[in-house]
Amino acid sequence: MRAPTVTRDEVIERLAGVFRSSGFERATLTELSRASGLQRSSLYHLFPGGKAQRIAYHDACHLANAQGVRGEPRELLRAIPQVELVELADAHLCCGSAGTYNMDQPGIAASLGEQKAAAVIKSGASVVASGNIGCLTQLRLHLARLGSPVTVRHTMQVLRDAYGATGSGGTIQGNR
Repeated sequence: MRAPTVTRDEVIERLAGVFRSSGFERATLTELSRASGLQRSSLYHLFPGGKAQRIAYHDACHLANAQGVRGEPRELLRAIPQVELVELADAHLCCGSAGTYNMDQPGIAASLGEQKAAAVIKSGASVVASGNIGCLTQLRLHLARLGSPVTVRHTMQVLRDAYGATGSGGTIQGNR
């Protein structure tokens, strides 16, 4: 028996319902899978012409350390077909943004940012995702300073692009 065809808009609306009720940081892959009604293998039709993506995930300190959210964003990214999720070396280290830390301690923050950017480059990822605007800004700044073409995206932007909500056809969009 074949699973019923589900449109991208239907899947996106179902997933949005989970995020509204659970919150992004706490929505689990199980909840999302149950809500979507899809199995991983049935998601491939959502990526017409999509290219395989190697994605690194950077833990935002407030999510990982204060809220204990580490696995959920990775589960969401791993569930995307044609995505290889890679871990960063020294993943536990802060990127140096840390709220106002980068203004209070700019030298240390810059050193941490450069170390994190170097780890992203070394991972071979074409995209790095994170769940915090400060981290995204810090990563984007230091990757650019190192001349890296790695795309920096919020986890939700990766999911949006992967499921074609912006007409990207399954290709994760650039930094702009």
